Amino acid sequence: MIKKLLRLSLPVLLLGFSSSAFAAQNTVAPLTPKEVKSNPNLILKSDLKASITGSYDQAGAKPFQNGATLASGGVIPTEWIHVKIENLGAGVAGNFNTDVTVTGANTTSPLTFQTASLNAGESFQKDIEVITNGMTHHVTVFVKTDTANKVNETNEGNNSARFIYTVKNVK
Repeated sequence: MIKKLLRLSLPVLLLGFSSSAFAAQNTVAPLTPKEVKSNPNLILKSDLKASITGSYDQAGAKPFQNGATLASGGVIPTEWIHVKIENLGAGVAGNFNTDVTVTGANTTSPLTFQTASLNAGESFQKDIEVITNGMTHHVTVFVKTDTANKVNETNEGNNSARFIYTVKNVK
């Protein structure tokens, strides 16, 4: 009887000791939107991604790169920062806040906004006007979405982004 119990419980004990090692070695990468669409029976979490781009115009037709140095001829220049929030997951992301911090310049737009919901694959963009006063400015823009961590995500690591540029006064 004791031999039978040991024989039955030994695999259970070994499984208990090795399950954490097994889980660590067998992490699964998040599915791509194409993989999600091909299997509609999957129930997956949301995955919010924040990104920032910069441009000389509100439409984003004249972009400049992260780390760029822009020349100002003494006029009051205006640049635009475009904050994009995407739901890369398969679930609906609802009722979350996004905070944007701009240092080194003034803005004319509210920097905190709430999103009621983003369906899987949806995105929205917030355009923020950045005004420098013709002097040299080092501008840093930081965005963090889902600030209260309300959305249960597959990847919490891409909820923020940083964009830096310099405006130099050249006369």
